[in-house]
Amino acid sequence: MIMRLFYIGILVLMSSCLSSVQTKYVRSNGLKETEMARKILNEASKKQGLNKLQEYKTYSFIGTDKWRGVLGNLGKLWPNAEARFQMHLVSNSFDGQLKFLDGKREGNVVGLQSDNYYEKRDGEYVFVKTDKRNKFGINAYQYFFELAERLSKAELVTMGGTAEMDGQEYDLVFCTWKQLRTHKQNDQYLAWINKENGLLEFCQFTIHDPYLVGGSMLVGSIAFEDFREIGGVKIPFTQCIYSGKPKSTGKGYLHRLTLETFSFDQINHLELKPNKDLPHIGDEKPL
Repeated sequence: MIMRLFYIGILVLMSSCLSSVQTKYVRSNGLKETEMARKILNEASKKQGLNKLQEYKTYSFIGTDKWRGVLGNLGKLWPNAEARFQMHLVSNSFDGQLKFLDGKREGNVVGLQSDNYYEKRDGEYVFVKTDKRNKFGINAYQYFFELAERLSKAELVTMGGTAEMDGQEYDLVFCTWKQLRTHKQNDQYLAWINKENGLLEFCQFTIHDPYLVGGSMLVGSIAFEDFREIGGVKIPFTQCIYSGKPKSTGKGYLHRLTLETFSFDQINHLELKPNKDLPHIGDEKPL
């Protein structure tokens, strides 16, 4: 508890700082680098088959999310540090629904429709106001599954140089909105595209609208592992989130999502829209 309070105090003190994943290479870029960056991102999306998501209305998975350490405990989305759940998502949207399969909330159903949060109570869907943590979590799962495709639509995309990890070379692509300079309104992403296979395997990111106090000064990264092709789409069955730069060891992660199953069109997309009067906003709201 003492360490937990210490970390909260540090985060509060530093919460006025803004994190950045921008590299020195970004600031010297021109039109040529912008065109190259968009081409690399578009190709990465196609390599993963994310362009085929248009062919499916929904996708579903069963997985376990495990949170580790002090920061993991502070940042965990759900009451349990390890949670097993089933999730249904509407492709190219922010509509999703999650059912807990174990732990303190076993059997509970929560979801988002057009960025409005709801819970299932006594068989009825009830839309309620909630803290940012719940909304952020459901959005984040979907955003990362579709990351290469989502980032290809960013307003500002340019080359961020190159990097190496375990003997593999990567093109770095910097993505953000409104302006390249760090600002409070929008996040930054630095996508690592494997030069050999063309896949987005790592990504550094900032979160400037966090659910966690002090989150705006943190840089995180995600590693996509164990790609399996399902319905023409390469799905990463393991996703590890780290503090700071990406790692490939699988050790020291803050949280790890491991899938058991994944399928397309298991559920009718209309079942994930309990309020028929809510306008559909699609994927226009960036994470």
